[in-house]
Amino acid sequence: MRAPSPEAPLSSTTFGKTYSVHGSSSIGVGMPDRLEWYFATPGDVAMTWMAQGLVAAVSRRWLWLLEPWHCRQWATLLGAALGMSVLVESWALATSRWTYKSINPRVPGTPISALPMAQLVLLFPSTFWLSRKLIRLVSHPSALAEQNQPHH
Repeated sequence: MRAPSPEAPLSSTTFGKTYSVHGSSSIGVGMPDRLEWYFATPGDVAMTWMAQGLVAAVSRRWLWLLEPWHCRQWATLLGAALGMSVLVESWALATSRWTYKSINPRVPGTPISALPMAQLVLLFPSTFWLSRKLIRLVSHPSALAEQNQPHH
């Protein structure tokens, strides 16, 4: 891992993993080139789309998130979050895309940080819950008008 570069101080921290344009950070991770740094968020978005597709396939309905969520949807969604985070983190560690400092908590018995796993386990349901709320709001604009009416 390279030492931090004074000419490239730009960095972003997400759940204990720091992506730096160049170099490393005190919390955990250095990503050596700028191009890889820009793929972190789009990668999370792509994994969210994959989770949507998996749950839709299991549910046999593309707009599963508008219906009540059952154990099958929850199990698929959380399984996808755990599975994808393990695969991405394992690949990144194996290819030296990043490393963790000792302060970063690990999944017992593995070299993988628990924080990226927690990130997807929290973000997937939150993203689909918010999407559900927004779709319903847009589908029923009168609900928004009712909320903006003064109460007497």
